[in-house]
Amino acid sequence: EMNPAQNDPTYLKEVSSGMITAMQKADPDAIWVIQGWMFHYAASFWGKDQMEAYLGGVDNDHMIVLDLFAESYPVWENTEGFYGKPFIWCELDNFGG
Repeated sequence: EMNPAQNDPTYLKEVSSGMITAMQKADPDAIWVIQGWMFHYAASFWGKDQMEAYLGGVDNDHMIVLDLFAESYPVWENTEGFYGKPFIWCELDNFGG
């Protein structure tokens, strides 16, 4: 769980766009399932502009966001439903410890 090298929105959009492009080279129907947890635990890095740019680099039909720990910290509520991306509300009963 690391932040990207920069928090510039243009850079973040290019990163996510590059990721889905690479995935689609292997499978043209690829769907990126991504954890939305980073938007909560690293909120100081992921501002609105950064989140919107990163998620915006991938078409809505090629990404699903997992809203981990949504029963306590529902990220979807603060991101307009992950800016249009389909998402799954998740409950995290424990952290495996």
